[in-house]
Amino acid sequence: ITQAYSKKHHFPSKDIKKIDVLFIGCYEKDRFKYLLFLSENNIKVTIFGNGWKRIKNENLNNNLDINTKPLLGDDYRKAISQSKICLCFLRKINFDQHTSRSIEIPAISTLMIAEKTNEHLKLFDENEAVYFIDEKDLLMKVKYYLFNKKEREKIANNGYQRCISSPYSYEDMWVSIKQNSNVKN
Repeated sequence: ITQAYSKKHHFPSKDIKKIDVLFIGCYEKDRFKYLLFLSENNIKVTIFGNGWKRIKNENLNNNLDINTKPLLGDDYRKAISQSKICLCFLRKINFDQHTSRSIEIPAISTLMIAEKTNEHLKLFDENEAVYFIDEKDLLMKVKYYLFNKKEREKIANNGYQRCISSPYSYEDMWVSIKQNSNVKN
């Protein structure tokens, strides 16, 4: 079973895209390295999540906006919806190949740029999400899609269409589990 999204909580809306690049997740050294690299190359990055207090007081440039709280409920969906690009990093300690955000971001119809893995590629084609392999590749793709709105929106919409046409929701998974296990209501 893969991670999934909730039809009730993760859906597109017509919010204005006022955040260039968003990352929601806990602090990890590797993640910070990528985000700092983007900010040092004139990309405005907004971060929400736990554990970021440890670097909050460092001398950082103005392109990095660190919010040391998690986003929950509708605030989570709205932040993703208000972003041009949402980054999806995996937890190395867990050996993740995809995460719940791998599906929630496209379900909200925002462009996801994620680490390239076999599981990500099984979930979304490269015209439904964008994948990177290293810092320079990430920077190149972020810059390109920030300035190519039509392509960014097309890929985001393709990812959304994949979500709603595939059994990627918790609700779809529940129906499948019930059917396959002969569970009665």
